[in-house]
Amino acid sequence: LITSALTAELGREISDVFSEFDPVPTASASIAQVHRGRLHSGESVAVKLQRPGIETVVETDLDIVAFFARLAERYLPASRHLGPSALVAEFRRNLLQELDFTRERRNMERFAAQFRGRREIRVPATFERYSGRRLLIMEYIEGVKVSALLSGAPTEITVNTELVATRGADLMLEQILVHGFFHADPHPGNVMILPDDVVCYLDFGLMGRLRKEERDQLAAAISGMVRRDGARVTDAVLRLTRSDRTVDYETLVSEVQELVDDYLERSLGDLNIAALFTELIALVVSHELSVPTSLMMVAKALLTIEGLGLNLYPEFNLQPALEEAARRLALNRVRPENLSREASMVGLDYLELVREFPGDLMGVAKQLRTGRLTIGFRVRGIEPLRHTLDQIGYRLIFGIVIAALMISSALVVHARLPPLWNGIPVIGLFGFGLAGLLGLGFVFTIIARVFRHR
Repeated sequence: LITSALTAELGREISDVFSEFDPVPTASASIAQVHRGRLHSGESVAVKLQRPGIETVVETDLDIVAFFARLAERYLPASRHLGPSALVAEFRRNLLQELDFTRERRNMERFAAQFRGRREIRVPATFERYSGRRLLIMEYIEGVKVSALLSGAPTEITVNTELVATRGADLMLEQILVHGFFHADPHPGNVMILPDDVVCYLDFGLMGRLRKEERDQLAAAISGMVRRDGARVTDAVLRLTRSDRTVDYETLVSEVQELVDDYLERSLGDLNIAALFTELIALVVSHELSVPTSLMMVAKALLTIEGLGLNLYPEFNLQPALEEAARRLALNRVRPENLSREASMVGLDYLELVREFPGDLMGVAKQLRTGRLTIGFRVRGIEPLRHTLDQIGYRLIFGIVIAALMISSALVVHARLPPLWNGIPVIGLFGFGLAGLLGLGFVFTIIARVFRHR
């Protein structure tokens, strides 16, 4: 079966491409399996071949997950700010991309370009000539997977676990904050250690992406965490998230500050920065702010890499790596070439604004002449004030009605208008009784509201 599937993907006989091919897989997963081979040119390669019919299975599973996400959003309102449907949609997009090995090959090439010339990291080379949508042929690299290290299996190379843990954290933060293109699934089976403690990533199907604006705000949040500046963290988080309602800024700052202080005051053994990041997201969600999926992928990657570091080296701490990353980013921003680039971009934006302004002004003038220009205002946060004013108005009107009823009843009694009961006008008595009942109800309503808000 494997040979026929590989022949179909190659479009030629296996012997036309490989001088050696092992039909027994060296690794196997739900989507694909990996075999060893050797090209006629002599390169030792890993052959990643997709399982036949896996796309149909994945599509069915994704439809089921999407159904449960919609149920969660419908019956669990608090989950809506995490965006279950959006997360599933992002997961669907990424998983379907994982099924396209052409995209994975391009991911590997882009990732390798980010670290070209760096000795502490290695990315397998790919062979575009023989690869395709369901077939990926890449350089076979000898090393030891972190999963094997953690299992205690004997290895042929000596690994400095402290250095590898620190290096892995530094590389992940560089991917996230500097390049904005990061390995989103760096679990122990996807990370290999080579001689001289070189880190080699495997399986580039799931990659995270951050825009420059997102990277800048994420860096500001990390810098605020390191400096214990809750306001700075909050400002960055508010720029990273979305909300349809007014946020209680002072309360959010206070809660963020308390969370940061609580974590950073712990001993090194109890300090878990990735968990802090995750709790920060949970706090944001509790304030009904919507978190973008890209930020969720960052949280997942940080949790994975910190857990990997702690398993390799129990005294590992992510905070120094965060502090160093924040320091490097701050220095990088004030480098002359970066300042020049930023100034050039701002200058181009203003130039574009000046160039488009006459046309925009003419468009406004045309709408004015044709009477089609309308101006609308929407003031956020005014709804609670409007509700309070409505309540005050209703109470005021209610009080005026009661007063008017009492005065009119008194006039009827004084004028002794018939019909009479024991010499007292019945209409006047009825008016006084009704005013009394309404007044008592009004007083009880106010007392109940006072006790409810204590």
